[in-house]
This record gives sequence, structure tokens and C-alpha cells, in this order.
Amino acid sequence: MDTSTKKSTKRHAWFAALLALLMPGLGQLYCGAVVRCFWLLALTSAAGILGVLALVPGVHLSGGLVVSCYALSLAVYAIGIFDAFFLARRTRTDYEPKDYNRWYAYVLLAMAVSAGHVFAALYVRDNWLTPFKIPTASMYPTIWQGDQFFADRAAYRDKDPAVGDIVVFQNPDDRRQYFIKRVVALGGDRVEIRDGAVYINDRELRREEIPAPAPRPERMGGPGKYFYEFNRGASYRILLTAPANSRLRNFPPTTVPRHHCFVLGDNRDDSLDSRSYGAIPTASIIGRADFIYALRENWSRFGRLR
Repeated sequence: MDTSTKKSTKRHAWFAALLALLMPGLGQLYCGAVVRCFWLLALTSAAGILGVLALVPGVHLSGGLVVSCYALSLAVYAIGIFDAFFLARRTRTDYEPKDYNRWYAYVLLAMAVSAGHVFAALYVRDNWLTPFKIPTASMYPTIWQGDQFFADRAAYRDKDPAVGDIVVFQNPDDRRQYFIKRVVALGGDRVEIRDGAVYINDRELRREEIPAPAPRPERMGGPGKYFYEFNRGASYRILLTAPANSRLRNFPPTTVPRHHCFVLGDNRDDSLDSRSYGAIPTASIIGRADFIYALRENWSRFGRLR
């Protein structure tokens, strides 16, 4: 009597789910479903790409669409895990392993896909969107301390900064450090600050008092007044605190040199800006602050900076 036994090659459900957890489609490849594998890879990658494209300047898509794109990517990822689990349970005990059902094939595929994603992420970071985190409250109430945002590195490839833009630039004293401030004057403009009021070309910028943000962060709980400041078609919120810092409330009349910008923090009495180090060269600007993607408080501010 032949008592020999044959080793079962049925796919293990939990192992398939683990592979799918490590990378979309990998669990399907383990089960021999090559087409499903690449469909899942394509869908998750496409959803991620759409999310990134929604942030690219000129596309002008809403923050809600960005969230939807990433939610779709996560949904496809989760579906892929469950699909791999049940696909493995349905395989026969005499499943015939394919040439790609080798551990090194899984590793090579994962490495290739990961390398592609890393390359794409680095390319986007270095050429389009660079993430930054705000360490101080100098741009409050527009950007809060601890917020994280993307800077659009392509914003000024074909044009110069405009009044009202929030720009990221290299520290004039340390090029390894970056500052973020708002442009209030351009080359050729005459700037003066008297008792906290900003004068551009001898005309005082109009302000309109507004209520304090609600909710307000704890570390910005001190007294102060909030305003909309109107500057050549741009309007933005600023904060003047009390008691005022007299050193920052006054600045002598100065003409901004060509190819330079005069920048101020929106938190006017708590900002290191052009009042301290002068106008900044436009060549030192690496991009425009464009999209807040992570917030410490008040998620209603998620989305494009205004």
C-alpha cells in the first residue's frame, strides 16, 4: 500500500493578509492572482498621485478632494488585505506554485515598488512641494505654532513674489535655516512703520478689526487685537499684542532694493523679520507656503492657505 503523503501547497490566509498589509497586491501575487495584484498597485498609486496633484499649484482643488483621494487610497489598501485573506482561503490544497511564488520574487517586487515611490516622493519634495513645520507663533493667526504645511517650490519659477504672499526663504544669517513670513512690499517700495501702523509709499495700510479666532490656542492666550490688513488687493489677518514691543512698533523710512522683498510676520509684535534683518533677496526665497496638511489644533483650517 502506498502510504506516501504530498505536502499541501494551499495558500495560508493570514500570511496572504500579512503580505497585503506590507504592500498592496503582494498577498494577491502570493495567491497567484497576478492581474489583481497589479490592479491594486495601480489603484492605490493612482489615488495617491491624485492626492498629490490636488496640491500642485494651478490645479486649485479643494482640501476635501485631497482628503477624499487619500481616503480612497486607504480604502483600496484595506480592501486588498481582506481580498488576499479570502482569496487564500479559496485556494485548493493542491495549488501549484508559480515561478513568481518565491520569497525573493516578493522581495524584489516590494523593493521595486518602494523605490519608485521613494523616487517620486523625493522628486516632488525637491521640485514641487516641500513639507515644513512651524516652530514658532510668528505667523499666527494665519498659521499656528506646530502646524505643518507644503511650500510650493515652483511658484516663482516664472514670476516674482506678490504682495500678500507667504514665502519660505533662507535665513539671511544661516542658509541652513528657513524662515516663513508675509510679503508686504516689493523692490522700489518705500516702507515705514509708525506706532505699529505700516506705511507703503507714504500711504497707511487700512485695517479692519475682527474677532479673535475661536478656538484660540492656549499658547496664544494673551491679550491682543486682531485685524484684517489691506495691501494692494491682498487682505490678511494680523495680530497686535499688548503691551506693544516699542522696538518692533517703529521702523524708519526705507526703500526696498530691487530684487528684494520686505517681509513681516502676521504676529507683528512677536516676529523676527525685515525689521531686524532688512529686506530679503528674492533669490533666497525657495517657495510659497501653499497648503496646511497637519494641524496641532482646529482642523477647520486644513487646506490651502489664504
